[in-house]
Amino acid sequence: MSTTSGCGQALPLPSDFDYVLWTTRPTGIPPLPNMTLKEQNQQNVRIESENASSIAFTRAYENTAKAGPVPAGLDVGKALQPFYVRSSKKLLVFSEQLRNSVSPLPTFLMEYIAGEPHIISSALKGPPKIPSIFLMSLHHDVHFPLHWWSDRVVRDAFENAGSIPAHQIDAEQTASLVKPEKVFVVDVPKAIKMLGEEPSRPILSPNEWRGASQNLLEALRLICPPVDPNNPDTKNTHHSEYDLHVKFFANLEEFEAMYEVWYPVERELRKKIFSDGLFSLD
Repeated sequence: MSTTSGCGQALPLPSDFDYVLWTTRPTGIPPLPNMTLKEQNQQNVRIESENASSIAFTRAYENTAKAGPVPAGLDVGKALQPFYVRSSKKLLVFSEQLRNSVSPLPTFLMEYIAGEPHIISSALKGPPKIPSIFLMSLHHDVHFPLHWWSDRVVRDAFENAGSIPAHQIDAEQTASLVKPEKVFVVDVPKAIKMLGEEPSRPILSPNEWRGASQNLLEALRLICPPVDPNNPDTKNTHHSEYDLHVKFFANLEEFEAMYEVWYPVERELRKKIFSDGLFSLD
C-alpha cells in the first residue's frame, strides 16, 4: 500500500522525479507589513535553516533511490520556503553600523555583500581621491555633513562627474576692480535631498567616522597653507585645527563603546571650527 509524499506524489517517488526542481529555492517575497529589517533577517535565518534541513532529507532520499529500493517511511524534505526580500539590501553594503544592528544576516545576504564591487574595490583602492568640486566648495566656505565625506560618496563624486548637484557662484575676489570668475560648488540644498542631512545621532560606524574624517582632513590639507609649528607668526588654519579635533576624538579610550555619547559633542565642535571657533585641548 503506497503512501503520499510531502511533495504530493505517491511513495516511492518515480525514477524521473525532479530533485533539482524540488531543491531550488522559490522566488523571494515582499516582507510583511510593518516588518522591520531585523525581524526580516531573523525570519530569513530561520527559513534558511529549515530549507537546509529539507534539502538534506531530499538528497538522502535521492541517494538511497539511486542505490536501490527505498525503505518504507523515507521521504524527501518539505517544500522550500521563500525568503523575505526587500529592495533596500544595498544599504547593508554601505553601512557597517546598519549591518551590525540588524544581524544575524542570512547567508544569501552575506554572499551578496561580499560580492559587491564596492566592498572589494574600496579596500584595494585605498583612500579615495578628493573631487575638485569638494575642494572648491571648502575653499569658498561651503560645508556639508560629515557622511558626505565617506569613502563611498567621495569616490562616487570623483569617478562620476555630475553625481553630486552643483551650481555656480562668484569665485573669491583676488584683486580690486577685477570681476571674479564663476566656479562650481556643491549645491547643498539639492544634495541634501539625495544624501540627507547630518542627524544628531551617528549614521556612520566608528570606522566610517574615521574614514570620513580623514577624507575631510585631506581635503583641508590640500587647500590650506602649511603651518610651521616652529614659526609663531604662522596662523592656525582649518586644517591644523581639524587635525587636532580628529586626533582628540579618535584617541578617546572608549572611542567605539562611547561613540553615540561623544558624537553629538564632536559634531557641534566640528561646526564651530568651520565657523569661528578654534580647537582647544583644555
